[in-house]
Amino acid sequence: MKKIIFIIALLIVAFIGVKFFDTFGEYSEGTRTGQVTKFSEKGWIWDTHEGELVMGGLTTNSDGGAAANVFQFSTTNQAVIDTLKQNPGANVTITYTEYFNVNINEGNTNYLVSKVQVNR
Repeated sequence: MKKIIFIIALLIVAFIGVKFFDTFGEYSEGTRTGQVTKFSEKGWIWDTHEGELVMGGLTTNSDGGAAANVFQFSTTNQAVIDTLKQNPGANVTITYTEYFNVNINEGNTNYLVSKVQVNR
């Protein structure tokens, strides 16, 4: 009986560890430059800020046709939110961190922007 309780406890701890890594684990960091074509606030319970950055060039879509090279991102940083709201359509460089998963109150994408620089 003690072995079964120990195994169950071990599985619970392992599950919590994997979920913690899945939620808070960073996958990559980087910067991207382009024009912000969409920036909005979404949500019913938790408002999140979502944006799209067109980086130029073309990519292929699921139908095999050409599509704009768009980078979708989220942010919770108030300085980033203020800068993007004050400079609609501006050419910017964003600094982001990609996570394996994010909490529902942080955004709809796995890319969280922490810094933005307006290019003049």
